[in-house]
Amino acid sequence: MKAPVRLTLVLPRAIEDELVDVLSGHPEWARGLTLFHAQGHGRRDAELGARERVRGRAERSAVDLVLDETHVEDLLALLRQRYAGADITWWCSPVLAFGSLHETS
Repeated sequence: MKAPVRLTLVLPRAIEDELVDVLSGHPEWARGLTLFHAQGHGRRDAELGARERVRGRAERSAVDLVLDETHVEDLLALLRQRYAGADITWWCSPVLAFGSLHETS
């Protein structure tokens, strides 16, 4: 893998399963992902449900993928097309090292 990056996507839980299916359909971009539940506070708080407004934060899903930096724009283009207008936030971070402890050298 050349120049790996970590792409993080933060999205409404309501679209979690669909988005994971979309990502899983493109193993050429990322072989795996990590999904975790999170809570967030941000610019679109006016769209929070009643329970979320009381708590002051939204229920969110976060997806982390490690992929070659050359694939990030292709993946984001697909997501922009498929989820135009959806409340999805993303960022990329450099990955200094990447591997698995069960792999042999």
